[in-house]
Amino acid sequence: MISYSQNFEDVILARLFQGQASGFYIDVGAWDPTRHSVTRHFYDLGWTGINIEPVSRQFQLFAEERPRDRNLNVAVADLAGRLRFYECKQLTSLSTANETQAGELQRAGYEVISYEVPVVTLEEVIAGCGDRVIDFLKIDVEGFEETVLRGLDLRTRRPRVLVIEATLPSVKIEDWDQIDRIRNWDDWEPAILAADYELAWYDGLSRFYLRREDAGLRKRLSLPPCVHDGVELAEVHELKRAHQVLLQEREDVLNTNRRLVGELRAVEGDRTEKASVLERVERELADLQNSQMALAKEREDVLEANERLAEELRAVDEDRAAKAVNLEGLAAELSELRTSRQQLLDERETILSVNQSVESQLRSVEADQVNKADVIARLAQQVTELAGECQASTEAREKLLETNTRLQSELRTIGADRTEKEATIERLDREVAELKTDRLAILEARDKVLQATQRLETELRAVEADRAEKSQVIERLNVDLERASLENTIQSHKLLAKDQVIELAAIRNLNGKAVLRGLADLRARRRHTVPAYGDYVPAEATGNGLHVAIDTLEIVFGVSGGVETYMKMLTSALLEGGRRVTLICLPDQVAPLRKVFGARVGYFVMRRSAAVGLAIDVSNRLLSRTRRLSATTSMATFSRLREDIGVDILHSPVQIFSVLDFRVPSVLNLHDLQHLHFPENFSPSDIEARNRLYGLSASLADAIVVSSDFVRNDLINQMRVPAAKVFTVPVTWDPRVIAGLDGFSVQDAISLYKLPSIYAIYPAQFWPHKNHARLVQALRIVRDKCPNVDLKLVFTGYRGHSGWPAVQATIEQLGLGADVVCLDHVPVDHLAAIYKGSLYCVMPSTFEASSYPVIEAQVLGVPAMCSNVTSLPELTRGGAGLLFDPFDVEDIAAKMLRWLDDPDDRQTHAERAHAKAGRDHDIEKYIAGLAGAYDYARGERSERFNACAAAAQPG
Repeated sequence: MISYSQNFEDVILARLFQGQASGFYIDVGAWDPTRHSVTRHFYDLGWTGINIEPVSRQFQLFAEERPRDRNLNVAVADLAGRLRFYECKQLTSLSTANETQAGELQRAGYEVISYEVPVVTLEEVIAGCGDRVIDFLKIDVEGFEETVLRGLDLRTRRPRVLVIEATLPSVKIEDWDQIDRIRNWDDWEPAILAADYELAWYDGLSRFYLRREDAGLRKRLSLPPCVHDGVELAEVHELKRAHQVLLQEREDVLNTNRRLVGELRAVEGDRTEKASVLERVERELADLQNSQMALAKEREDVLEANERLAEELRAVDEDRAAKAVNLEGLAAELSELRTSRQQLLDERETILSVNQSVESQLRSVEADQVNKADVIARLAQQVTELAGECQASTEAREKLLETNTRLQSELRTIGADRTEKEATIERLDREVAELKTDRLAILEARDKVLQATQRLETELRAVEADRAEKSQVIERLNVDLERASLENTIQSHKLLAKDQVIELAAIRNLNGKAVLRGLADLRARRRHTVPAYGDYVPAEATGNGLHVAIDTLEIVFGVSGGVETYMKMLTSALLEGGRRVTLICLPDQVAPLRKVFGARVGYFVMRRSAAVGLAIDVSNRLLSRTRRLSATTSMATFSRLREDIGVDILHSPVQIFSVLDFRVPSVLNLHDLQHLHFPENFSPSDIEARNRLYGLSASLADAIVVSSDFVRNDLINQMRVPAAKVFTVPVTWDPRVIAGLDGFSVQDAISLYKLPSIYAIYPAQFWPHKNHARLVQALRIVRDKCPNVDLKLVFTGYRGHSGWPAVQATIEQLGLGADVVCLDHVPVDHLAAIYKGSLYCVMPSTFEASSYPVIEAQVLGVPAMCSNVTSLPELTRGGAGLLFDPFDVEDIAAKMLRWLDDPDDRQTHAERAHAKAGRDHDIEKYIAGLAGAYDYARGERSERFNACAAAAQPG
């Protein structure tokens, strides 16, 4: 649990109300809903109550954090109304209605302000609760307790527990011889005691009172708050939580770093890829630029050629126009010449017609005609030349027209190509712009990556610094380890010296016992032929195997139950594995041990002195009771087991070592820590003794053997036993149980024990945790629901144990006297027949280290069901049996009814359980497990340490 209170008050209250899921409290002077709060633990459990706090800012905290509670911003006194309240500004927990205390605070240097507050009485507060039971009332009012209590009649208002601060405020104990200087309860405690309340606990700060009706709870306060309460301080819990948060944040940062490194690598890869792409683009861009320049040059050349052609075309046009003008002139001249020629021809005809008549004029005309013929010839020649020139001009014009047509076509082609290249250039310009944009984005991403890289480098430097610091710590720890190793060597030497001291102390103890218990024993002890403190009877076949001494001094045959069974199973297994076994026992134990093992084992019988023997005999005769010799009243010592009888290993199967002065390698069977789980089943003195003796025995043992992982984890967590020395060795079955069927059949059992025709068996001693009473209640339900099935219960076990009265009362109350058969002690060779005759085996125990009844039933093929707590689920893994809640009678009955109605399911579970028992509880596996523990106890530990380093739960 998490303790929030100042002085473990909530731990004490949690003990008083253990297992109570809901309740009601009143907290007068509540101060804070969490810090130093007595009620916070119970509020978290689901309880509710009333919190009274007059300081407004503190009251507001309750209003915010305790919505289920009723919170009152008032003071409490013996009369309702108003009173002056004194608030301590620096430390509001010291605020009070006590004027004297307020003055003390001012003299101590605190700032105190006073104001009036409303006042109620506790009578008024409790009256508002109706008939509700008040589980506890806590009062912490800094010296104002008497006035508060005067406002409550404890004879009519009966809170179950009162928790009242009972010391002077702010007064510390500086001299423990003057402890009474802090007491502040003399004025008000008599009234509480007179109202039938008892003082149950005083923790140095508060006094706890139980009303007389709940006086039975007082035994729960026999111990101060301790390790068994499983307490964790609220501050420690908060630090652990903060530590976990920091660890998670650290893990998140590391994950972020890993992610950033991954992203950085991806960015570097992407950057490399983009750099390659950029380089390729830049090359293509350069090619495009070169191509563009070539196109521009070609365009300029084309433009120049166009201009030149245009000029030439203009010149051709001008020349053509000029020639056209000339041609027009020549055509006019030609027309004139033709006209003139026609005129001349006409004139020639005229001349020829008149030639005859004008002869005189002929000669002159002939002369003139010759001249004119020359002119005509010249003109004809000119006309011919002009016609040739006109034809040449026509041909040249046609060629010019063809050239012009071809140039226009080429210009159109050049224009289309120029348009296409301009479009290409525009597209390239756009791509270049996009590439420039991408380049800018890449540069920005590169800058961000560089920044992230710089940040990661900074963090990496911090990690490197942290690693360097941790390396220094590791080096320092290595130095400390070497120092511890040296210290361990020193302590080993000390232990050797202490061994000698123990041996001398044992000798002195024996000498003292001899002086006190008879001079005859002194003479016997001084003989050197046998040990003076016991008689050794070796086994018939000694052999050369490991010599194991088994401590049986604490076993009471027929009463010890599972421990007795385990001792017999252990001895049989060791003999089966070829070990030499000596049983360390008392005189009255020899006969029952010989009956089981005969001469196959040795016996080391601890002596009793004549005086002690006489005292026991006289006491038994006079008081008509059986008082037996014990390890403490005998002359038992284990200090010389190796020297006197050659023991290699001391093994105690009974939770503790009977005597603690041994000096040989030792193995302890610590079967369970039930007293820590169910303290209500034990007296305070018994709990104290178990804590002390279990702790001593576990510390002295070189190895510890347990029967289940549940117990192993319990020892490691509850007793802080080193994990490496705790071995889980599942128990094997007693071969005598199975062999019993050879000479004692099911029919023999029915006849001898008058067994019913249909029954379920529960073979267990009548201890409270065996839970017989709830099984009887479940039988009542089964018989009521199936009246046509005459199912009965068969119990075995000694009815002298503390659990029997409750079982007997339940049987009588439910009218099941004829339906529950109690066989008391049953010989081991009869058990198998009783198992085989049953419908199934039921194990409703609330606490088991393992379970012989379940394992024996499984080996015999009998269906078995058991509780779903402690180690029992380990026995039914893989569908090897049914599980039920041992505290839920309806659930137990439901499982019993299931197997009544479904025999196929019953048989299927039995078959799986039989196979599982053969695998997990085989005697060879048990012997191998013991061998591992013995090797470890004798110092062969390297493999075990390696296994523990590699796994959380070795072995």
